[in-house]
Amino acid sequence: MLRPVSYVPVVTVVALMGFAVLVHGQCSTDDELECYIALINMTSDGFVRLQRIFATTSYPGYTVQRLIVANSASGAFLQRIGQLSKSIIYIQYNEQVFLLPEGNELTYVIITNAPTLRFFIAGRNDQLESLRIENSLLNVIPSTLAQLTQLQLLQINRSPLALLPLDTLAKNPSLLYVELLENRIAKIIPPTDPGAVLSVQQLSLSSNWIVHLDLGVFERAKNLNFLDLRNNRLLTITTKVSLPKLSSLFLDGNRLSSFDLPSLQTPLLHTLSLSANNFTEMLSQWEDKSELRYVSFDTNRIRTFDFATVRPLKKLASISLTENMIQTVFASPPVVELPLLQGIYLSGNALDKFNVNGTELPKVSWITLDKNRLTIVPPVFRKYPNVSLSLINNPIRCASLEQYRDKLNAYRITVDVAWHDYICPSLSFKLLDIDICCVG
Repeated sequence: MLRPVSYVPVVTVVALMGFAVLVHGQCSTDDELECYIALINMTSDGFVRLQRIFATTSYPGYTVQRLIVANSASGAFLQRIGQLSKSIIYIQYNEQVFLLPEGNELTYVIITNAPTLRFFIAGRNDQLESLRIENSLLNVIPSTLAQLTQLQLLQINRSPLALLPLDTLAKNPSLLYVELLENRIAKIIPPTDPGAVLSVQQLSLSSNWIVHLDLGVFERAKNLNFLDLRNNRLLTITTKVSLPKLSSLFLDGNRLSSFDLPSLQTPLLHTLSLSANNFTEMLSQWEDKSELRYVSFDTNRIRTFDFATVRPLKKLASISLTENMIQTVFASPPVVELPLLQGIYLSGNALDKFNVNGTELPKVSWITLDKNRLTIVPPVFRKYPNVSLSLINNPIRCASLEQYRDKLNAYRITVDVAWHDYICPSLSFKLLDIDICCVG
């Protein structure tokens, strides 16, 4: 996750107005955390009122419901507001240009809705650390971002950005967190300057329009540890690159059917998520991914799972394969030892039997097999007596379930029960006044 920087007190501007009305009163609020100001008229005594309010109160936040300015709600206005607060949030910004003047002292600027904003222009600034713009008409990354020498967090979301030129980001040596969500980015352009270095550690590009991607474009981002490419349109991804600090890679919600693991040099990779793609089999060749702990292939078209495919992942803690088409789970010899594996998630498949023969899973604590075709309780407790097993929405026979009354009573097995208006569709038996659903 990106890590926004927060500062108090914060000035929030709810609406901007271009005409003058009379202003009366101070804070109109019973909220201990927020001072609500109905209207501020910067063309008359508005700034004096703000100075007085800030001098006589100490709220974490100040919300101006309506703001009247002579020309613009940025530019000179920001110079004045910077004398009172280090942070400002615009709930609605209705101008085509946002100007951050040279020398402004704000550290945190958020514009949440700017339906006409086309240009962000910044003068030299050594204070701003966080900039967020949403729902705008920006179609390029602003070139003047290079003027923001201390910028750490950049968020431009739900805007018509079409390209991501990494040269632009490389000009901000302090920039660590970049989030560009729900835009129209279809192409990422690698740095053209041979000496360019990207300081970015976390990059989120979820819900864009990328179809083909060579991860080599990020080769200069040697500190990149989090990369989110969920919900793009990816058909192909080239992985021949070294990203020495990458620990989390999210590629869910694309159209990938293959992924070249051996070419991806990521010795610290901790989490890999490839859910909601078009994979028909589990990846193999995990030998150089020894740090992996969490692997997810939910909602693909995988039909079998062999524990042996993840044999090299000795630090694996969780494997998730829900909502696939898996009919068979097995472990090819020799015995598969996964000493740290805790969770196995196989809900929503087509399993009519399940066992853990051929495995050594000393830490396993949770196995989910909901929404399968199991008719008997899987024989897992003989080997792993303390595991918790979820069998909701399976046609488990009553005779099989009744053999495990102690596990049901200890909540080691979770199954369908009659509850409120829900009545067991077939048979049931009583356990501590609870109707346990089962089939004949």
